[in-house]
Amino acid sequence: MRLILLVGLGLLSAGAAAAVPAKDSAPNDETVATAAARDQRADRFYNRPGATPAQYIDDWQACQMVAAGYMLPNGQPDPLRGGGKSNGSGEGSGGVLRSMVVGAIVAGHSKSVLFQACMGFRGWREIEPLPAERSRIAAMTDDARARYFDAALGEREPSGKVVPRSFDQTPDPAVRLDAPVTDSVLYLGKKVALDVPVSLGQGEGAVVLAFRRTMPAAAGRSANVRIARYDPMTRDLARGHRDGGREILFYAEQGSVSNKSSYEVQVLRLPVGHYVLAGKQPSSFALTDCFGAPEFEVKEGEIGYLGDFTPFLGQLSDGRQIDEVLWSSHIDDARGVIAKSQPALAAKLQPAGIRNGATYSCSGIALWVGKWDLPGLPSIG
Repeated sequence: MRLILLVGLGLLSAGAAAAVPAKDSAPNDETVATAAARDQRADRFYNRPGATPAQYIDDWQACQMVAAGYMLPNGQPDPLRGGGKSNGSGEGSGGVLRSMVVGAIVAGHSKSVLFQACMGFRGWREIEPLPAERSRIAAMTDDARARYFDAALGEREPSGKVVPRSFDQTPDPAVRLDAPVTDSVLYLGKKVALDVPVSLGQGEGAVVLAFRRTMPAAAGRSANVRIARYDPMTRDLARGHRDGGREILFYAEQGSVSNKSSYEVQVLRLPVGHYVLAGKQPSSFALTDCFGAPEFEVKEGEIGYLGDFTPFLGQLSDGRQIDEVLWSSHIDDARGVIAKSQPALAAKLQPAGIRNGATYSCSGIALWVGKWDLPGLPSIG
């Protein structure tokens, strides 16, 4: 399932960093290590089995840069912040100025959803010590506490409770994504007649997605899927310019239009190019899958199937309650619905060639940060 990191005190902006100090204020290793040590606390600390203190500091520093908006999740400088545009003096890995690290540290991004997600995707778990152990740690001297955390951060079985984090959609007996369809509806666009053959223009293709509500936990539920243009060369969302130079992004937000139907198939025409599934939510887009999203290419004259999306609100077999949009593949069901009124379109329907793992800039406002891996599909090499 999605990594869900809820911010209880309001929205945090991933791109709102403190002003970057001058290059001569670049931190030394001791400064960074001291700042990173502050996030190893008696009530919660980071752990990755087999890791060393040096690896923790390196990842902590990189995730501060991601949270501050200077670095993409893949470790490259964020082009929106001008990362790497220097003469090479004072640069860190990936062409990011080390002076930027000062800005990230001063801004205090350790509590942000982006920082926590970044650490999680690098394999770091958060451990909550039991009350007695928490008191014992708090009573230690500074030197003793530092030695304790240096050892605990790499332990395979640390003392305490592992804070649950999950990034994958895993099978669950309570979730029947293959339940049969009882009725269906086809949507080709606003005021588009179903009996008029769909004709694609030059430089245009189409994608098909379906909202599947074949379980009681999905009945009557609405959902939305966001599709964003993607640039595989920069590994970021594709950006254009309107008159006046204002930068814009291309988004297509597909929402369900008939939530009473158990199976709602939609056809969306798009310009040729690369895209990502940049978000899914029953009611809101206050989230980002910038740490890894499904990517696909729209080709001229082709019809690509993106999958079935089930808005699930219910209890899993382990008792957890989730409100999530789940993905599954039922291309034959979608083809059958389309064939009733658009047989030529149905005959051209094929898998969209989705690959998991497209990263992009995390800048913006987000309550939830995650990585959306569709089960059973390959990853970007």
